[in-house]
Amino acid sequence: MGENWNQVNNGLTNPRILSITFNSSAHIFIGTVEGIFRSTDIGNNWIPVNNGLIGGNILSLACNSAGYIFAATWSGIFRSTDNVENWTNINSLDIKSIVISSYDDIFVGNNSAIWCSTDHGVNWILINNGLTTFKIHCLAISNSNNYIFAGTDIGMFRSTNCGDNWTQINNGLRELNVHCLINNQDGYIFAGTGQSGDGGVFRSINSTTTV
Repeated sequence: MGENWNQVNNGLTNPRILSITFNSSAHIFIGTVEGIFRSTDIGNNWIPVNNGLIGGNILSLACNSAGYIFAATWSGIFRSTDNVENWTNINSLDIKSIVISSYDDIFVGNNSAIWCSTDHGVNWILINNGLTTFKIHCLAISNSNNYIFAGTDIGMFRSTNCGDNWTQINNGLRELNVHCLINNQDGYIFAGTGQSGDGGVFRSINSTTTV
């Protein structure tokens, strides 16, 4: 898998891709600088699905167990409950990253804080206790235990209690400007950095303190 790659841009007007997600029906959604596109045939064709969206630059996309799609933009957070046929603005926050836990709790972050919603984005709670930075670049959730990880301009932070408290976990992280995060099915967390010669990819083998 992944040995050969084929370009599948049919229908895209400006293929500058910023984010990607999929739902339980295997429909794929991509966020671009010009809005959101959907493919129902494993990427062979794409159609724009921007009804109700304001502006472009879709920085992050996520889907919950109910099939709701959430989009982070410079104009706020938008939600679709009908397979992206329509979008509704549910928050004016300028969001950079969205992740959803196995309990369908939504966590979003931007340059100033992290918020959580437990009701599909209707209400939001600020969850910054223990964070000592105001540049949140990215978020990730461990599938095995719902630990939340935040990549910031001064390293990594982790919450083990749904965002109520955060602890800095930089042991072994030589480059502290963390720009992207992802976890795999085995619970490993991968962090991408890159502001100095010590940047690169770092991996946590235990989701606790080592990177």
